[in-house]
Amino acid sequence: MLSLNHISVAFGARALFTDLNWILGDGERVALVGPNGAGKTTLFRVALGEIDPDDGTVTRARHVRSGYLPQEEIPLAGETALESALGAFEVAMDAEREQAELRDELSLLPEGHPDLPALLKRLGDLQHLFEGADGYRMSSEAERVLGGLGLSAEQIHGPLSALSGGWRMRVALARLLLARPTHLFLDEPTNHLDIPSLAWLEEYLDEFSGTLVVISHDRTFLDRTVQKVYEIHGGALADYAGDYSFYAVERERRREAQRAEQANQARRVAELERFIERFRAKNSKARQVKSKEKLLSRMERVEVRGHERTIRFTLAPAPRSGRLVAELKGVDKSYPREKREGEAGAEATHVFAGLDLRVERGEKLALVGPNGAGKSTLLRILAGEERIQAGDRRLDERACVAVFSQHTSEGLTLDHTVLEEAAAAAPQAAEPRLRTLLGAFLFRGDDVFKPVRVLSGGEKARLAIAKILLEPINFLLLDEPTNHLDMDGKDVLLDALRRYDGTLVLVTHDRHLIDAVATRVVEVGEGGKVRSFPGNFTDYAERRAGEGRPLPGYREDPARALAAREAVRAATPGRRETELSAKSAGTSKRSATARHSNTAKRSATPPKRSVTPVKGSVTPVKGSVTPRGNGKDKAESRRAERIRAAEERRVLDRVEALEAEQAGIESQLASPEVYTDGQRSRDLMRDYERVRAELAALWDKIGRE
Repeated sequence: MLSLNHISVAFGARALFTDLNWILGDGERVALVGPNGAGKTTLFRVALGEIDPDDGTVTRARHVRSGYLPQEEIPLAGETALESALGAFEVAMDAEREQAELRDELSLLPEGHPDLPALLKRLGDLQHLFEGADGYRMSSEAERVLGGLGLSAEQIHGPLSALSGGWRMRVALARLLLARPTHLFLDEPTNHLDIPSLAWLEEYLDEFSGTLVVISHDRTFLDRTVQKVYEIHGGALADYAGDYSFYAVERERRREAQRAEQANQARRVAELERFIERFRAKNSKARQVKSKEKLLSRMERVEVRGHERTIRFTLAPAPRSGRLVAELKGVDKSYPREKREGEAGAEATHVFAGLDLRVERGEKLALVGPNGAGKSTLLRILAGEERIQAGDRRLDERACVAVFSQHTSEGLTLDHTVLEEAAAAAPQAAEPRLRTLLGAFLFRGDDVFKPVRVLSGGEKARLAIAKILLEPINFLLLDEPTNHLDMDGKDVLLDALRRYDGTLVLVTHDRHLIDAVATRVVEVGEGGKVRSFPGNFTDYAERRAGEGRPLPGYREDPARALAAREAVRAATPGRRETELSAKSAGTSKRSATARHSNTAKRSATPPKRSVTPVKGSVTPVKGSVTPRGNGKDKAESRRAERIRAAEERRVLDRVEALEAEQAGIESQLASPEVYTDGQRSRDLMRDYERVRAELAALWDKIGRE
């Protein structure tokens, strides 16, 4: 078990956590969520011992071995990806090296040498150590994990230095998984993975028996890997026993309950303040006024936890285009391959050969497939940014094209502020609309006045997306637009794209976004093979499963499967008519029975006599007491008031007695001599807890009256 106890962390004047407690039990699978800047990564580093808290302690059981994958790239040892991943088997590797050294030493010793027995015993011990540390399977296991994360055989055995930052992060993840820690901390592990690798990782983690703690903005990944969600906001943790989808619903339910409780409390506070103001100068009410003032001072005000998501952004209406927005016919695309040492010439790397693709008005295409298959290249070809070797690209003359890629942010004007840069893209847009959009992309408050030159790479990418969405466009092409967005930012973008009335082509590994937005999925496979599947990501995954080539980690949706079976059953010749006839006969029989029953009931029920109310009278309601006169009402009211006042005096007398008793116990507990007698100190603590609990109950009762 790993526990954080009363943790407080502050950076300058800003307190991230205050008196925070977090317990991670063995085998738990949890997500840590919250807005950007809430302190998720900092909390990870406190749990791992990389940051010492300003106050509080971190307790780890002796068996805990933690593994951590950070967001940023980390240095890797080894000449190849395989060698780097094998670093997870440090014990086996050391044993193997020492065995090799011992064998060399033994080969030089003559028979009967006095050191031979000791060296042979050490060699046997090393052999057992090597076997126990999975030495015989470490290479095959490392290749399996690296391959599952998408690395090709060439990348696995090739130089590590030739891999990009994203691929190196996959190697770091592979090494971490192979080390098999008891507590696995993953900070945005999906950022550098394509959909097949994501699905493989989900399968792998499904078999992981240790404690899994994840920070991720991938909703589908969280739904498939965690069973509990911790939300961090305002320096406090709230837990939700379920996956991310459960958390999203339960969070709103809790906030609604908090809003209702807050409104009720506000009304109660107003009533107390009115009573105090009205009777402050009245001696006969002095005791009640004092009790209500004390109640107000003790009252813990209800606050709605978490931030309110009120941002909703609508894309500008798309100018109308022709029915066929873009078309590719017989397109060939290749890149010259770098010449290796000793080669006579460099061959071309073919991406597409004879590619055909049509994009029609209003379609929302999602391009999916493994990294390196050509999704981004296809997007750039559609945009006209990539030269082709053969074939035709046709674009509707009325198409207004906007493209977002990871390099789009390079075109920002560095001397502008964030707000000025957005205004330059849409001069006619009012400032409130600009600030609403910028807020959706995490530029809130004074952030809009930051110069573009001081923004991080992620912030520049978010600003570039925001600029694009301000323009009136009818052909929008987006390459991984969600990489630098938190959950709320993703929800805003998803909502805007869902309601966008133009044509969209999207490259993303966010399966939730594809499910919510796409009308067609285009699979870009190895060797440039391109296939289209109508529908969203779930439709695509089920179609592939039906073809006998399911995606890694594919899980059939039970609701969809049932609907499909019902559709097949309904379409079976002769069966539908039989079922309908049976239903019709059953319905007719039930209707006749119901009509007969209703007729019998009506005949057995005596007619109701109408009562004409007299003007000024009150019609009696069942269960109510009919007033019989103003005199009796006043007498009842005075009697109820006397009873209420007597009860209030009794409660206040009891409160005073308990407070006196509490003060007496506290004075005794303040004396060091008390703790020399264990039994006496325990009795005093029990009495103190009893008094404190009864006082709390009485104050609650006063608050409800």
